[in-house]
Parts: sequence; structure tokens; C-alpha cells
Amino acid sequence: MQRAILAVVLLSGTALAGSKSPLPITTCGQHVAKWQVGVLQNDIQCPGSFVCRPGCSDVFPCDTQYQPTIYCTPDCSGPNNSCRSTECPNPTTDFCVLPPGGAFVVGVDVESGGEVELNGHTLAGAYYGIVSYGLVRHLSHLTVRGPGSVTGSQVAVSAGKVQVSDATFTGNVNSIGSESMKVADVTITGGSGLGLFAPLGGKATNTTVTGATWGVYSTRSFSLVDSSIAGNGTDVLTARRPRLARSTCDTSARLVPDSAQPGQFNPEGNWAVCAND
Repeated sequence: MQRAILAVVLLSGTALAGSKSPLPITTCGQHVAKWQVGVLQNDIQCPGSFVCRPGCSDVFPCDTQYQPTIYCTPDCSGPNNSCRSTECPNPTTDFCVLPPGGAFVVGVDVESGGEVELNGHTLAGAYYGIVSYGLVRHLSHLTVRGPGSVTGSQVAVSAGKVQVSDATFTGNVNSIGSESMKVADVTITGGSGLGLFAPLGGKATNTTVTGATWGVYSTRSFSLVDSSIAGNGTDVLTARRPRLARSTCDTSARLVPDSAQPGQFNPEGNWAVCAND
């Protein structure tokens, strides 16, 4: 009996020793180490990455920006790829650019192996929401757990490998991007880019993606279980036949390697797995 009790105590101590330390996340830009779990304590609104600067010519902005700072969302579709914004005082002449010496705002920067718990809160406005790049991006591993949401990011979650559960993504250009992923109980709404981007494949369970340009994109295959990928520009784009179990989509596309551009893929035909294929 004493040996049994000792074994339980030792196992409990090992479990405690192996658990990750909680780190309160209260502001934009905090760093989470690989042995930590960053836990949001409140809703976080990050400052914008881009600011309005008066235009001194058709190509170059002035060296000074407006004071106080006016943040903006760039539209770079104009002539010379110049980035303007209707949020600037003079939308036709002002530029929407990074400030001098500025960098893209990161909401939470996580070392490979670190974790983030949204804890019922929202992370908003960061150019990169929650990211783990480490020394080599494809080796980084990131876990994000809800409930909670990420909104208003260029890329909401990104790492080499990601696991995301019980989270909502709204109004992000690209929501979840990684070489491979597992997501569950995730809702993605809106975005002019990608919902789920996983070149090496992945699996989504009880997941909804709508309003993106590309719902799911993989240069291999992708598994959908109890999920709905519908109402996107193209719902499912894969280079190998996607696997659907109790899941629905409107449109699919076969990705075919471009012989003239190695590493590039072009959509050709469909997989006959979605309602409108």
C-alpha cells in the first residue's frame, strides 16, 4: 500500500513539474516562452501598424506623420502600388504606410511549444495576431485555445504547426496559416484572403468557414469532419482529393502544379465533392 501511495505521489509531482507556467497577457506585444501558457486577462486592442503621412509627391510620402498619430488600413491598389486610405485626412494624396523605423504589430509572440488561452476575450487589430516563428518557421509549434476571438489582423494565427480549438475569427484577411494544422470548434467569418491555409494538410472538426476568398487551401489533402465550408469565393482547394465526413461545401478546385513555375499551383477542375461541383 505504501509503495502504491508513493507511486501516485511521484506521478503527481511529475505531472506538475511538466505543466506549463501561466503568464497573464494584458497588453499587445507580449512574449510567451515555450514553457508558458499565455492567458488573456482582458480584451486587447492593438495599435495599428500603418499610419497616415502627407504625400510630398506622387511616389514618396513626407518624412513626418500627422500628430497626433492617425492609424489607417492601407489600400495599395492605386497607381504605382501607392497605399492610400479613406481613414486619412486627405485620402487622395496622403499615404498609409509603416512609420519610420516601424514594424508590423504582433499581438502575442510565442516561442515554439508555447500556448495561448484566449480565456473568453478578444485580441483585435494586430497585423499578426498570435504567431510562433522561432528560428525556423516550419519547426515552430503553437497551440491556441478558446473560448475567445481574434479580429482585424492580416494573419490571425500562424506557425509551422498549429492546433486551434474553440475560437472565433472575424474580419481577418487571413485567419489560420501553417504548414499543417488541427482545428476543432472554430468559426471563421469574412476575410479577403484565406480561411485555413495548410500546404502539408490538416484536419478541421466542427468548423465553419464563410466569407473568405479561399475557404480551405492545401497542396496536399485536407480532412473535414462535421464541418461547413461554404459561401467563400472557392470553398475547398487541394492538390489531392479532400476527405469529407458529414461535412458540406459549395465549390471545390483541384490544384495542379504549374510546370513553368515550380512550387506554384493552378486551379483546374473540381473534386466533385461539393454541392455545386
